[in-house]
Amino acid sequence: AASPEARGGDMAGVRWAGPIAVHFPATGDEGFSLRSGFYAEPLAARDGVASVILSMAYYGRRRPEAWGGYKGPAKFESLSQAMKMSGSVVEEGSCLLEWLRAPPARGGLGLANDMLLTGVSLGGTMAALCAQITPNRVAVAPCLPAHGAAPAWGRGAIFRHTVDWGRLCSGPPPGLPAGVLASLPPGVTAEPRTPGEAQDLLEYVLEKDASMLNEPPPAASGASVIVYMKNDLFIPPWSTKKLAHHFGAELRGLDGGHGSGFLLAHLQFRRAMLDALAMLGGANN
Repeated sequence: AASPEARGGDMAGVRWAGPIAVHFPATGDEGFSLRSGFYAEPLAARDGVASVILSMAYYGRRRPEAWGGYKGPAKFESLSQAMKMSGSVVEEGSCLLEWLRAPPARGGLGLANDMLLTGVSLGGTMAALCAQITPNRVAVAPCLPAHGAAPAWGRGAIFRHTVDWGRLCSGPPPGLPAGVLASLPPGVTAEPRTPGEAQDLLEYVLEKDASMLNEPPPAASGASVIVYMKNDLFIPPWSTKKLAHHFGAELRGLDGGHGSGFLLAHLQFRRAMLDALAMLGGANN
C-alpha cells in the first residue's frame, strides 16, 4: 500500500469550454513547471486547450515522510514500489476523466469537452495506458513511450543498472502472479540464482503482465499520434513502433535521442497533441 503522503492528490489546472489535455509526468518530473512551460501554457495561449497537470505518487509533495522529504531524486526501495507509482497515476488519470465527465449530481463537473491524454517518456507510456483502460473516447498523444515496462528494465535497457539484481537472487520474488510463474518458458527460472537469471525472469514477467500489447487498443484508436526518437537509447524505437501498430496510431519519428527529444522537441510534441485532438473532433462529427 502507498504511504499516506503518496495517497494525497496534487493538481494544478484550469477549467473552460474548449478541449482539455491531461499531462502525465515523466521520470523525475516532480513538479509542474516543465510541463506547464513547454506544453500547458502555449496550448492555452495559442490553441485554446486547457490543461490538467498530474503529479505522481512518491514524487514531490507526495513523497513518503520516511524518505526525508523532497531532497534529491526519488530512490525507490523496490521495483514493485516504482510499478505501484506508475499504476496509481494511471488510475488517478482514469478517475480524473470520470470526474470531468460525470454530471454534478454524481459529484463531477459534467463536461462534454474533447479530452486528450499526453506525456513524454514515462508520462507518454502512462498516457497511452490510461487511454487504453478508460471507456471514454479520448485523444492520445504519447511522446517517447514504450509498449510496456520490459523495455525500460530488461536486458539492454539503461535503467537495468539502477536495479539491485542481487536482491532478486534469493528465491522467488514476492508478489509474482501465480499464473505467470506457472507459464515460465524454458530457460527462465522462478528461483533466480544469478543476476542474469533475475533479469530474464523480470523481463518475462513484465512482458507478460505489464505490456499494453496484451489488451485492446483505446476506444478512439483513430485519434492517436505517437512520436519517437530515431536514436533513442532509453526507449528503443522498436518498442514505440509496436505500440503504434497495436493502437492503429499515426507514428512520427524525429532525429535525435531521448534527451534531445525531451528538451528540444516540444514544438513537435505539441503538434502531435493538437493533431490527435483534431482527429478526435473529426471522428465525433
